[in-house]
Amino acid sequence: MLVLFIGGVLLLGITIVIHELGHLLLGRLVGIKAEIFSIGYGKGIWKKKIGDTIFQITPFPLGGYVKFYGDDYTKDYQGESKEGAFFSKPPLIRIIPVIGGPLFNLILGFLIFFFLGFAPKENPPIINLWEEIENSPAQQSGLKNGDLVLSVNNETISSFRELQEKILLSGGNPLLFKIQREKEILEIVVVPDVDSAGRSSIGIRIPGERYIQVDFPFIDNIKYKINRILNPSTLPPYGFPAMQYLEDGDVILEVEGKKIGSTLELQRFLGSLEDKNSVRLKVKREKYPLIMPWITEIVEVQIPFRKEYRIYFKNMKDLKYNYPMGDLQLMSYVPEHLRALNYLSIDSQPFSSFDDIYQKSSIFKNKQVQITLGSKTYLAEIQIERIGLMGFRPNNIIEPIEIKQASSLLSAITFAIKHTYNNISVYPKFFAQLFSGRLSFIENTMGPVGMFAVAGIVMQTNFYDYLQLMASISIALMVINLIPFPIVDGGHIVLYLIEAIKGKRLPLSVIENLHKFAFITLMSLGLWIMFRDILFVLGL
Repeated sequence: MLVLFIGGVLLLGITIVIHELGHLLLGRLVGIKAEIFSIGYGKGIWKKKIGDTIFQITPFPLGGYVKFYGDDYTKDYQGESKEGAFFSKPPLIRIIPVIGGPLFNLILGFLIFFFLGFAPKENPPIINLWEEIENSPAQQSGLKNGDLVLSVNNETISSFRELQEKILLSGGNPLLFKIQREKEILEIVVVPDVDSAGRSSIGIRIPGERYIQVDFPFIDNIKYKINRILNPSTLPPYGFPAMQYLEDGDVILEVEGKKIGSTLELQRFLGSLEDKNSVRLKVKREKYPLIMPWITEIVEVQIPFRKEYRIYFKNMKDLKYNYPMGDLQLMSYVPEHLRALNYLSIDSQPFSSFDDIYQKSSIFKNKQVQITLGSKTYLAEIQIERIGLMGFRPNNIIEPIEIKQASSLLSAITFAIKHTYNNISVYPKFFAQLFSGRLSFIENTMGPVGMFAVAGIVMQTNFYDYLQLMASISIALMVINLIPFPIVDGGHIVLYLIEAIKGKRLPLSVIENLHKFAFITLMSLGLWIMFRDILFVLGL
């Protein structure tokens, strides 16, 4: 937990301090004094005056600002002897300290990539199909595990990240894959699926060893641990009996001596155990999860599980309207689905339980049957499987395949230029999809709270990836701050350019209305994004 906090503090702290430092130093470069250098907003809880500037940290350090002396657009400092005042400078000079923040974020991102370039590694663009996704675009197109992607739409692909970005921002348009399969070069067209947020996917994952990680709802887990201290006989919350045996963050290495890589594989393996109601797990557990989660130990646990059933109704067709309905699933562990059993019959035969359907499944195997659900009748093919559940939320973690490359000063510079360019070049494509309505702004935006949480998680798992994330977020801050929207850096730059061209400022009323509109808009979006981030952090 402490590492999660430190990871978030370092990432946001460093990128914000560097951004504000850019404003401060470039302001000094052109003779503009700074009154306040603040990490966070509000009243400072720590202050120190150095020269003309008060440096402070506030109780909510999720942001920052530099207050320049004479930064008051209601006054005209031109011609006055106010040395170091912001508005005593010509508009083109004022742009220099404003652009300093984004510039320093760009430099920070480049320098991080430069140092990472001395130990460069990439995840190769190898196809790995998501096992749980049936009939994914990748499967339907004919892509296979192990295919090496050479290019997409005639653009060379050199890493899995480039492949992901190309797919993500495709807008669902067909993609021409050029792949190498063993010694053969093939071209395959893949049409991505698009989710409600506008993100495209084809059903592939990063190549590497896959494991299941145990996850419990944060609040429920904390309550249970506290209650266990007060009353050792306390039972876990409904739906999470595994809390008695497993710890949040446990990585399952083996089940009854068998390596299991996916949730579906685990469920089916447990369902195949005829005479057992508990299994032996070998898990990798964090020894000191609060302070040093990277120190782990191997633990064996005997844990009970329960048998459940999953029914697939495939290629359903409404008999009344002769209309295809797609597929449907009923699961015995979902209360609403259990109640639906009271209204279900197959070929006019009712069933008393999911187990009853399972025992009689040979009757309707490999044929279409008539299904009645309440007053509606369908034709469908039926598949039923028995599975096992332990009572935790499974997360998939992957130890990716990494290709390490030779390092030198030249290769480090090349690595930094390439990754800095790639991180910047993705934004024009992103904004094009956004303004065309193909991508949802809210669904694809994360605020400081979300970044804080993600940074902590990444730092806990892989420090190299954490530094890459810091570089990417620093460059993202550069791009976001250069958007020509009032009250952010890009908006100020536009106003000063207009002033330089016209030879005078915009009317005070226009500037005030622009700032009011921008403030209300950004505050509304910020609060909504923060609310969504908090739900994400709490697992809701």
